[in-house]
Amino acid sequence: AVVSTQSTGNKEDGEKFVTACKAANEAHSLGLEVNEDMCKGFANGCSGSLVGVQAFIGGSTAQEVMKACSGKFMPIKQWVYFDCMEIVPKGLKEADCEVKGSRYDGQILCLGQELNQKIAAQRWFVVGAGAIGCELLKNFSMMGVGHEKGMLTVTDMDIIERSNLNRQFLFRSWDVTKLKSETAAKAAKEMNPDLRITAHQNRVGPETEKIYTDAFFAELDGVANALDNVDARSYMDRRCVYYKLPLLESGTLGTK
Repeated sequence: AVVSTQSTGNKEDGEKFVTACKAANEAHSLGLEVNEDMCKGFANGCSGSLVGVQAFIGGSTAQEVMKACSGKFMPIKQWVYFDCMEIVPKGLKEADCEVKGSRYDGQILCLGQELNQKIAAQRWFVVGAGAIGCELLKNFSMMGVGHEKGMLTVTDMDIIERSNLNRQFLFRSWDVTKLKSETAAKAAKEMNPDLRITAHQNRVGPETEKIYTDAFFAELDGVANALDNVDARSYMDRRCVYYKLPLLESGTLGTK
């Protein structure tokens, strides 16, 4: 009951939740140390939602279901704990998290208005629109990355093949032979019409430095790799080091 009536950033409600946790700890003789800051953080964010956390829970659950249904791998038989409290700004107040009746209210309740506005103004370069690229674009779209003053740019020179459809979920059977970048960008924009996104069909490397120039990288807030080509991944890593940009690095074949 305490959780369901919790107001984001409300100090009194946070204290009530800490008290409830301590009472439950004593009533059940758990003997656990109650982390008050963690409890208050949970109470403050419980009425909101974060796309990244939802993606983690959904992906992990789907993986375990597939293991159980196929009988091919052993499901994890243990508790899984995950939090990302480090992204929540310190000292959030109720006024900072006032909802506006928009699709981003769940995010605002967790992160506040100011950080939500920063997300809306981000400019990111997504390199690759395959399996991981589809996931990144879906998450960025639902978060509203760059939907106001920012921009998403995605590049992929490949076309969609039928074998891609089982894991690249932004594509459908009628998209076979179409360009991955354009199709993925269109699907992401259908999820969030506010999204500002541009699709390219260029390889990243020395041969496209006339396109991805100093001016292009200077406007970016970060780069998200969605590549399996080791040479391209290494190249983008060098570019990000040179331009001092954060790089979100990933690949279905793991680290290289």
